[in-house]
This record gives sequence, structure tokens and C-alpha cells, in this order.
Amino acid sequence: MNACKWTRFYKVSPGGNTTILLDSSQVQPRRRAEAANKLMNNLSLGGEQVGFIGWPGSEGAGEYPSLSMMGGEFCVNALRAYAAVLAFEAGQETWRGRIASSGIDGGINAYVTGSGENVDAAIEVPVGKGCAIRPLPGGDSKETCQGAIVELPGITHIVLPGNPEYEVSSFEMDRDLIRSAENWRHAPGLSESPAVGCIWFYLKKDQLSMQPLVWVKETNSSCFETSCGSGALALAIYLGAACSQKSCGVANDPVVEGVYSPPYASYTNFYRIMQPSGQPLWVSYSAAANALPESAWLGGPCEIVARGEVNI
Repeated sequence: MNACKWTRFYKVSPGGNTTILLDSSQVQPRRRAEAANKLMNNLSLGGEQVGFIGWPGSEGAGEYPSLSMMGGEFCVNALRAYAAVLAFEAGQETWRGRIASSGIDGGINAYVTGSGENVDAAIEVPVGKGCAIRPLPGGDSKETCQGAIVELPGITHIVLPGNPEYEVSSFEMDRDLIRSAENWRHAPGLSESPAVGCIWFYLKKDQLSMQPLVWVKETNSSCFETSCGSGALALAIYLGAACSQKSCGVANDPVVEGVYSPPYASYTNFYRIMQPSGQPLWVSYSAAANALPESAWLGGPCEIVARGEVNI
């Protein structure tokens, strides 16, 4: 890159999925992909993704604080990260607001509770208008729980049953999954998506877990994410709409009051999905049998790990 430029940043861990947030007014759009690739490198800040944030009341700001992802995609965890930052800046342990995001129209409801290392951040994702589930190419549409393509606003996920032998990460597993994801990414209708994820899921009696691998078109980067919010949302919608499973992974799990609004108990579907980071994400929504929800809440732990200025 050219001249040294110090830019305000936050580094946030929304259940893993380390996210770097940069002040959008300090990075020109044409330089964002380059800046993102540099900052994600472990020789710089290190992270899995980069978002560019517009502060409320700043010059050129819209109705809501805004988040633009490095590839123009929609990212649930980055929105949760920004919500936690907004709550921190406001000095509020309970914060509600709306955030505009790339990849989706209108504002997104967000809710944050807690402080320090004990912060939960949740967002409500409008699903109905921008979501669709279709069979995998070559698959049998009559077969349930055999995988599907789940289209969400701003990102598409390929949901696949995982191989039980691959529940523990290994070099061989990573190599095989990367090759598999590259093949799936060329499926019909996916070439124009700003981001494509492969979500391998593992469903046992009392535990639901997943392994996400996400590719972003603008930066041509693939990442085994330690947590994937939109992937968890896609998995929960798939399990409810395609497999008629109303809840998964919730046995003996205490409810964290205040994370969801309205409270999760009012929903018909509730899922606790363990992420590779070892932390859970909760997805809750209401929907008729074999139907898509109009919206869904997704929440979980979110920690601000660093803030300051970085040279881009």
C-alpha cells in the first residue's frame, strides 16, 4: 500500500469468528479489499473478516449506523460485533438499536446485554423475502436431511451432513473439505453470490455442531471460520423447514434471559449450535411446519478484545 495511514479499529470476537471493524470514512471503497487482506494476515492484526463501519451522526451517515463487509456480503457475526461496539461506546449494559448492513435492505434490529467479557449480542434477521431452500444439484428433493442450498440475503450457504470421522480437525480433513467446497461453489446459481459458505453439520442426541468454510468473492479468500452466524442461521432454517426438527441441542441448557426480544420461549423453533470455537450460537424463530420464517433472532457471546489505531 502507499502512504502510512493510521485508522481507527476494533477487534471483536463474536463467539470466535474474529472480526476487525474499521472506520469507513478513513478507507476509500476502492482500497477496502486490499486493506482487508492486509489486516487479516497474522503479521498485522490477524482476523477472519473485516467490516467497515459508519458511525451515527458522522458526515454522510444514513438513518442508522452502518456496516459494509469487505466483499459487500451480509454477515450476522459482524453485525453482532458492531452492536457490541455501539453498546460499549454508549456506555450501556443493555442496548437496543438498528444497524444498516451491506447485502440487505433496511435496518436490522440488534440487542446487547452485559459488560466486559460477559456480553451477549443478538440481531433479528429478516428472512422471508430473501431466503430460499433448494435441493443440491443431482440430489433427490424427496430426501430430507441430506443437505440443501440455503439462500439468505447477501450470502448463500451449502448445508451438508458432516462425516462423523471429521469431527476433530486435521490436515487431511481441512484438505478434503477445501476441495469439496471448491467443487460445490461452482454449482449452478452460485457464481454471482458475493459470498458462499459450506456448512457441514453434526447432529447427535443432545448436541448440534457445525464446521463452516466461507469464501468471499471480492477478496477471493476462503476461511475456516471459528464461528459463522449466517451459517448457523442457514442450518437452523434448513433443519426446521426441510427436516421438521423444531429444536436441537437444547437439552440441559439454561436460558440466558435478555438475549432475545421477545423472549425465546415465544418461538416455535429453537436451536443451540456449537461452533468450532467451542462457544454456542442460539437461533430462534417461529414458522409453520415446512415453511420459512419471516425473521429469526441469532445471538451468543461477543467480546471486544482490542481497540485503537492500525496502520493500513
